[in-house]
Amino acid sequence: MKYCILFLLFFSGYLAKAQKGYLITENDSIKSGYLSYQLVYGTTDKMEIVLYKTRKDKKPVYYPISSIKEFAIKKDTLAVLTDFYPFANRDLYIELVTIKLIERGALSLYWTNEVESGRLSSSIGPQGQINYGQTSTITYFIADKNKNFVALDRNNFQQELRQYLDFNDIVRKLKLKKVSYNHIPKFIKLYNQLN
Repeated sequence: MKYCILFLLFFSGYLAKAQKGYLITENDSIKSGYLSYQLVYGTTDKMEIVLYKTRKDKKPVYYPISSIKEFAIKKDTLAVLTDFYPFANRDLYIELVTIKLIERGALSLYWTNEVESGRLSSSIGPQGQINYGQTSTITYFIADKNKNFVALDRNNFQQELRQYLDFNDIVRKLKLKKVSYNHIPKFIKLYNQLN
Protein backbone atom coordinates (compact mmCIF):
# COMPACT_ATOMS: atom_id res chain seq x y z
CA MET A 1 0.00 0.00 0.00
CA LYS A 2 1.44 3.33 -1.03
CA TYR A 3 1.22 6.36 1.19
CA CYS A 4 1.48 9.82 -0.19
CA ILE A 5 2.96 12.31 2.22
CA LEU A 6 2.08 15.93 1.69
CA PHE A 7 4.37 18.31 3.46
CA LEU A 8 3.24 21.80 4.23
CA LEU A 9 5.95 24.16 5.27
CA PHE A 10 5.04 26.46 8.12
CA PHE A 11 7.29 29.34 9.01
CA SER A 12 6.63 31.94 11.65
CA GLY A 13 5.00 35.00 10.18
CA TYR A 14 3.60 35.62 6.73
CA LEU A 15 6.66 37.31 5.25
CA ALA A 16 10.13 37.14 6.72
CA LYS A 17 12.54 40.04 6.36
CA ALA A 18 14.86 39.52 3.39
CA GLN A 19 18.31 38.22 4.28
CA LYS A 20 21.43 37.71 2.18
CA GLY A 21 21.45 34.30 0.54
CA TYR A 22 21.22 32.25 -2.62
CA LEU A 23 19.02 29.68 -4.29
CA ILE A 24 19.61 26.96 -6.87
CA THR A 25 16.73 26.29 -9.22
CA GLU A 26 15.77 22.86 -10.56
CA ASN A 27 17.68 23.62 -13.79
CA ASP A 28 20.83 24.40 -11.72
CA SER A 29 20.74 28.19 -12.11
CA ILE A 30 22.30 29.91 -9.12
CA LYS A 31 20.64 33.15 -8.05
CA SER A 32 21.96 35.28 -5.22
CA GLY A 33 20.69 38.37 -3.48
CA TYR A 34 18.32 38.89 -0.59
CA LEU A 35 15.84 36.12 0.11
CA SER A 36 12.69 35.89 2.12
CA TYR A 37 9.91 33.34 2.22
CA GLN A 38 6.19 33.60 2.38
CA LEU A 39 3.24 31.30 2.69
CA VAL A 40 0.72 32.01 -0.07
CA TYR A 41 -2.88 31.29 0.82
CA GLY A 42 -5.41 30.36 -1.83
CA THR A 43 -6.90 27.21 -3.27
CA THR A 44 -3.72 25.43 -2.18
CA ASP A 45 -1.37 26.83 0.43
CA LYS A 46 2.19 26.94 -0.83
CA MET A 47 5.50 28.42 0.10
CA GLU A 48 7.49 30.74 -2.12
CA ILE A 49 11.01 32.06 -1.90
CA VAL A 50 11.19 35.73 -2.82
CA LEU A 51 14.48 36.94 -4.36
CA TYR A 52 15.43 40.61 -4.26
CA LYS A 53 18.55 41.49 -6.29
CA THR A 54 19.25 44.43 -3.96
CA ARG A 55 17.71 45.62 -0.70
CA LYS A 56 15.83 48.33 -2.63
CA ASP A 57 14.58 46.03 -5.41
CA LYS A 58 10.94 46.92 -6.18
CA LYS A 59 10.35 43.94 -8.48
CA PRO A 60 11.43 40.76 -6.73
CA VAL A 61 11.24 37.35 -8.39
CA TYR A 62 8.99 34.73 -6.79
CA TYR A 63 10.02 31.07 -6.87
CA PRO A 64 7.65 28.29 -5.80
CA ILE A 65 9.47 26.06 -3.29
CA SER A 66 8.96 23.07 -5.61
CA SER A 67 11.10 24.77 -8.29
CA ILE A 68 14.14 25.06 -6.00
CA LYS A 69 16.81 22.43 -5.25
CA GLU A 70 18.62 24.33 -2.51
CA PHE A 71 18.51 27.69 -0.80
CA ALA A 72 20.42 29.45 1.93
CA ILE A 73 19.34 32.33 4.10
CA LYS A 74 22.03 33.66 6.43
CA LYS A 75 23.76 30.59 7.92
CA ASP A 76 20.97 28.09 7.18
CA THR A 77 21.24 25.96 4.04
CA LEU A 78 18.28 23.82 3.06
CA ALA A 79 17.73 21.30 0.28
CA VAL A 80 14.28 20.79 -1.21
CA LEU A 81 13.49 17.21 -2.15
CA THR A 82 10.50 16.33 -4.29
CA ASP A 83 8.85 13.18 -5.61
CA PHE A 84 10.92 10.32 -4.20
CA TYR A 85 10.91 7.30 -1.91
CA PRO A 86 13.41 8.09 0.87
CA PHE A 87 13.61 4.68 2.56
CA ALA A 88 14.65 1.49 0.78
CA ASN A 89 12.71 -0.68 3.22
CA ARG A 90 9.50 1.37 3.53
CA ASP A 91 6.75 2.18 1.09
CA LEU A 92 6.76 5.91 1.84
CA TYR A 93 6.45 8.50 -0.93
CA ILE A 94 7.65 12.06 -0.34
CA GLU A 95 5.97 14.75 -2.39
CA LEU A 96 7.96 17.64 -0.91
CA VAL A 97 10.25 18.10 2.08
CA THR A 98 12.92 20.60 3.09
CA ILE A 99 15.98 19.29 4.89
CA LYS A 100 18.58 21.36 6.72
CA LEU A 101 22.31 20.94 6.06
CA ILE A 102 24.42 19.92 9.05
CA GLU A 103 27.70 18.89 7.38
CA ARG A 104 28.94 19.32 3.81
CA GLY A 105 31.70 17.09 2.44
CA ALA A 106 32.33 13.79 0.65
CA LEU A 107 29.09 12.78 2.39
CA SER A 108 26.75 15.62 3.27
CA LEU A 109 24.40 15.27 6.21
CA TYR A 110 20.97 16.86 6.49
CA TRP A 111 18.10 16.53 8.96
CA THR A 112 14.40 17.22 9.22
CA ASN A 113 11.55 16.42 11.54
CA GLU A 114 8.97 16.66 8.75
CA VAL A 115 9.05 13.01 7.69
CA GLU A 116 7.51 11.63 10.88
CA SER A 117 6.05 14.79 12.39
CA GLY A 118 2.36 15.10 13.12
CA ARG A 119 2.72 18.88 13.04
CA LEU A 120 3.88 19.08 9.46
CA SER A 121 2.81 15.94 7.67
CA SER A 122 -0.17 13.83 6.91
CA SER A 123 -0.56 10.65 4.95
CA ILE A 124 -3.43 9.66 2.71
CA GLY A 125 -4.75 6.22 3.67
CA PRO A 126 -6.16 3.58 1.31
CA GLN A 127 -9.73 4.84 1.81
CA GLY A 128 -8.74 8.46 1.19
CA GLN A 129 -8.74 9.33 4.89
CA ILE A 130 -6.11 11.68 6.27
CA ASN A 131 -3.88 10.12 8.93
CA TYR A 132 -1.96 12.53 11.10
CA GLY A 133 1.28 11.35 12.68
CA GLN A 134 1.70 11.28 16.43
CA THR A 135 5.43 11.71 16.86
CA SER A 136 8.04 14.29 16.00
CA THR A 137 11.36 12.60 15.34
CA ILE A 138 14.50 13.68 13.55
CA THR A 139 15.26 11.92 10.30
CA TYR A 140 18.79 12.16 8.92
CA PHE A 141 19.53 12.22 5.20
CA ILE A 142 22.92 11.72 3.57
CA ALA A 143 23.91 12.84 0.10
CA ASP A 144 26.95 11.95 -1.95
CA LYS A 145 28.84 14.42 -4.16
CA ASN A 146 26.25 13.87 -6.93
CA LYS A 147 23.44 14.90 -4.56
CA ASN A 148 21.90 11.43 -4.40
CA PHE A 149 19.85 11.64 -1.20
CA VAL A 150 19.06 8.71 1.07
CA ALA A 151 17.10 8.85 4.31
CA LEU A 152 18.62 6.87 7.16
CA ASP A 153 16.01 4.65 8.77
CA ARG A 154 16.26 4.50 12.57
CA ASN A 155 16.04 0.70 12.55
CA ASN A 156 18.46 0.10 9.70
CA PHE A 157 20.89 3.05 9.67
CA GLN A 158 24.02 0.98 10.41
CA GLN A 159 23.52 -1.20 7.35
CA GLU A 160 22.72 1.84 5.20
CA LEU A 161 25.85 3.70 6.38
CA ARG A 162 28.02 0.66 5.58
CA GLN A 163 27.27 1.27 1.89
CA TYR A 164 29.11 4.60 2.13
CA LEU A 165 31.78 4.23 4.80
CA ASP A 166 33.79 1.71 6.82
CA PHE A 167 31.33 1.67 9.68
CA ASN A 168 33.37 -0.50 12.09
CA ASP A 169 36.48 1.63 11.59
CA ILE A 170 34.54 4.84 12.32
CA VAL A 171 33.00 3.29 15.47
CA ARG A 172 36.51 2.25 16.63
CA LYS A 173 37.95 5.71 15.99
CA LEU A 174 35.11 7.36 17.87
CA LYS A 175 35.61 4.86 20.74
CA LEU A 176 31.90 4.13 21.00
CA LYS A 177 30.69 1.20 23.09
CA LYS A 178 27.11 1.50 21.95
CA VAL A 179 25.97 2.99 18.64
CA SER A 180 22.76 5.01 18.35
CA TYR A 181 20.96 7.00 15.68
CA ASN A 182 22.08 10.20 17.42
CA HIS A 183 25.73 9.38 16.63
CA ILE A 184 25.21 9.85 12.88
CA PRO A 185 26.51 13.47 12.84
CA LYS A 186 29.76 12.27 14.51
CA PHE A 187 30.14 9.46 11.93
CA ILE A 188 29.73 11.80 8.97
CA LYS A 189 31.98 14.49 10.43
CA LEU A 190 34.81 12.02 11.05
CA TYR A 191 34.32 10.39 7.64
CA ASN A 192 34.62 13.81 5.95
CA GLN A 193 37.74 14.67 7.97
CA LEU A 194 39.38 11.43 6.80
CA ASN A 195 38.39 11.85 3.13
